[in-house]
Amino acid sequence: MKYHLLILPLIIMSLSGCQMKDAQSQITIEAENAALEMNTLNQMEAPIYAPQTYQEARKTYESGISHLENGAVWKAKKALDAFRPLVSKAKAITIQSKEIAARKLIIQQEELAASKAAKEAVEAITTKTYRVSKGDTLYQISREHSLNNSSDIWSKIYEKNKTKITHPDKIFPGQVLDLPQ
Repeated sequence: MKYHLLILPLIIMSLSGCQMKDAQSQITIEAENAALEMNTLNQMEAPIYAPQTYQEARKTYESGISHLENGAVWKAKKALDAFRPLVSKAKAITIQSKEIAARKLIIQQEELAASKAAKEAVEAITTKTYRVSKGDTLYQISREHSLNNSSDIWSKIYEKNKTKITHPDKIFPGQVLDLPQ
């Protein structure tokens, strides 16, 4: 009987040791998975789009790894268990923030396109034109139609009508030129 009393604690201790090794192996696998999750968060740009949640997840992850390295398996498990919901939250915030940023970009592009269209419409309505007569030059046209009586506007007339004029000295009677505002 005394023999059984001595063996029983040894059996319990050896079983506990097996359970501890199994738990440590399982936590090591969880730590490796957590490392992959941290990599995923970095690739998703979570530090940019969900900085607070990302930092909290990173600290929890580092705490779990530190406990595992120091042999505190149950503390490591507790930290890694707390890590999982933080990863999910950081991913959700990152995805939502990226979607919002994409929507804002689309709105800005639409506003820019609308602005350009409005500018073109106003320009089309307010554009002055001039029908070239025999003997006209861009210099003469610019002197006649410049608000400040400056003749240097001829180059602006040329630039505005590049699709119609191949060379500033080659304008022909009947051509309709757009005059700059």
